[in-house]
Amino acid sequence: MLSKLFSAVSFLVASGAAFAGTLDGRAFAGKAAGERASVLVVMREQADLSGADAIADADEKRRFVFDALRARADLSQRPLVERLERARAPYRSFYLVNMLVVEADRALAEELAQRRDVASIAANRPASLAAIPTVRQETTALPAAIEQNVLKIRAPEVWALGATGQGIVVGIADTGVTWDHPTLKPHYRGWNGTTVSHDYNWRDAIHDARVSNPCGSDSSVPCDDDSHGTATASLAVGDDGAGNQIGVAPGARFIGCRNMDMGDGTPARYTECFQFFLAPTDRSGGNPRPELGANVINNSWGARPRKAVQTRTSCRWSSKTSAPPAFWWRSRLPTAGPPARRSTCRPTTRPRSRLARRRSTTPSQSSRAEGR
Repeated sequence: MLSKLFSAVSFLVASGAAFAGTLDGRAFAGKAAGERASVLVVMREQADLSGADAIADADEKRRFVFDALRARADLSQRPLVERLERARAPYRSFYLVNMLVVEADRALAEELAQRRDVASIAANRPASLAAIPTVRQETTALPAAIEQNVLKIRAPEVWALGATGQGIVVGIADTGVTWDHPTLKPHYRGWNGTTVSHDYNWRDAIHDARVSNPCGSDSSVPCDDDSHGTATASLAVGDDGAGNQIGVAPGARFIGCRNMDMGDGTPARYTECFQFFLAPTDRSGGNPRPELGANVINNSWGARPRKAVQTRTSCRWSSKTSAPPAFWWRSRLPTAGPPARRSTCRPTTRPRSRLARRRSTTPSQSSRAEGR
């Protein structure tokens, strides 16, 4: 059961964080004296979510978890926030895990590590997706067929029983998403068939994108700076309604969150997206509504084993809200070498497949031959 899995604090230990009350010195590796680094300040107090087990109604349970997490974070972080503001140190607060991401120099980080209300200071270093080759597509139209991977797992037989994912919202945490791709547009929750609204349906966790990123920072509309997220979303729900059936759950809808800057993800970015899926916000990041949260969370991107933040973070609250996350540690199925890593939270497998990166009106556009 998910409830027997890792706590929010254990994920930091697994990701290489220091023991409670100490500073992970790797956060400042390669930094000059006085230079700031991004660190995760994990608070000692974490919310008690045990009361969720007695709540039968799914919406009420999610609301209980959200309220408990946010109340504990708001109260326990207040003194630390005051100190950070006096130090003029940039920070961002989280409640999913009671922690803050802080831009701090070593002196400030060492000071924070000595506080009684701080459990540990961990590095917020990026993990990158590996490059993947592209394949030229000579077709000018999307194929009117069910993809082989969908057939292989016998999804059409389940569809015939009336189960297509209807009523389910899938959270896509990835490089972003092209929401109006032909196979995705009908399934984007923000699209009602006439108009689109990205409030509560899209979150950009990239606040400091590199200059060359085509999506920039804090994009208020869905954007995919790599195309990988669009591809993985299509594997979940893709179906253009004209016979091109790519996704295993064409009756489901999806919401999205970008957690990588051109392939670079960090624990803070991963956590922000999971927090959004628990309680989506409007485009300003305010007015969270847990009743609009995702039922299932999809993650299909690379991470080193010691960067297992995403699994430990999501398992803690998902075990109390019945929103199972699915992870694929190495998205491409290798033809040689060690086996692909799967999540310790909810294993998932995926056969090789063509992906819907191409547009039906764009001839000879290069496309990913398989997902990462």
